Amino acid sequence: MNLSNESYELKINYQENTINPEKIFSTMSQLICNMKELDNLLINSFPVSIKTDVVLENIEVGSLKARFRTVLEAIPDELLADFSFTKLIGHFSVKAKHKIIEHLSKKDTIENKAHIENIKNDLQQLAKQNLQRNISIPQKELLLNLSKISTTMQEIGNQNTAIYISSSGSTAINKNFHLSISQIEELLIQEVKTIKSDIVLQVKKPDYLGSSMWEFYYENHVIHVKIKDTNWLKKFQDGEIDLRPGDSLNAKVEIEMLIDENGTSIKENYMLLKVNKILKKYIGEQISFF
Repeated sequence: MNLSNESYELKINYQENTINPEKIFSTMSQLICNMKELDNLLINSFPVSIKTDVVLENIEVGSLKARFRTVLEAIPDELLADFSFTKLIGHFSVKAKHKIIEHLSKKDTIENKAHIENIKNDLQQLAKQNLQRNISIPQKELLLNLSKISTTMQEIGNQNTAIYISSSGSTAINKNFHLSISQIEELLIQEVKTIKSDIVLQVKKPDYLGSSMWEFYYENHVIHVKIKDTNWLKKFQDGEIDLRPGDSLNAKVEIEMLIDENGTSIKENYMLLKVNKILKKYIGEQISFF
């Protein structure tokens, strides 16, 4: 049966007598979730708010192969009269997902900012060709979706393959593609800001022996801090300073903020430069290190 413009297929070719066959079905399940998330990202990158879902149209035997169609739910009133848009947006989503899979098939990672811009530009061109509208895809969300696909494909096994099929053709999903969270952070950085400030950090997990990161509570969440006050650190690790989980440090800290294109902090790195005081949890005692 030929595919309609609004439908696509996911197919997994697997080796007979595969060990751990549950991984085949798990991979298919995760790929379906990946495609649903891409649908929501792509369609809601237009200046509209539309809820989408995926409908299973068919399953074939022989290999694990299923056909899907994206459906629109909760369409805003202003779009109900625009029949051409609501009809064609499903076609756009199928082609856009195919374009993304094609990009992933050519490289094993996103190498630089120009690479992700090329993907976004191709999607922008598709939107103009199919819907005569501009699209603004959030770069962070797109990268996170690609990272999820890479995580899914790590489970498929060396002898098995996954394929995305649409009216545009079929493309194997690159199981060697990998995109880590640290890579995403590097790709998103537009600016680095550094500030120094005296702040209070509550100890969660100190490092009693080495020079690894300490865990502190700060502003209601856990942060990891590199201790650069080596004299204080040596005294602590030699047992000269009594500091326990729950105690706090009043300290001068350098905070490095990684800023994205929207001026939002992606990540913050903390370095403790100087311990000023220890604030004991139970007795309120303050020990100064001036």
